[in-house]
Amino acid sequence: MWHDFTKTSRPPKLTVMFHEAGSYINPYMEESALVYPEDVVLLMGEYGADGMVVYSAQDDDTVHVYDVPLRWQQHTAEDMRKATKQVLETVTTKKVPKGNTSTVAQILETMTVEK
Repeated sequence: MWHDFTKTSRPPKLTVMFHEAGSYINPYMEESALVYPEDVVLLMGEYGADGMVVYSAQDDDTVHVYDVPLRWQQHTAEDMRKATKQVLETVTTKKVPKGNTSTVAQILETMTVEK
């Protein structure tokens, strides 16, 4: 997932976080309507430049990918609300890639899972 969706040249040390359906998309915008409608997994690289992927696994070898910004930098509450709402409006469905086994193994060896 990580390597195919971020296209990074090297596998970074990843942190894996799980958010339940109903969790806020934007920690700065605690508005009840702007929540994940399903359980999601957040993969975040060690450094900001490594990027982030937020997805929800489906039962048909696909994932819903949420385009969540690494940093929320909107200046007004209205802009913050629009940006957060846009995450829900632009969810894409992608086929789960097979992945390179050696790259996947490198990622699994160094990742941290937060509960």
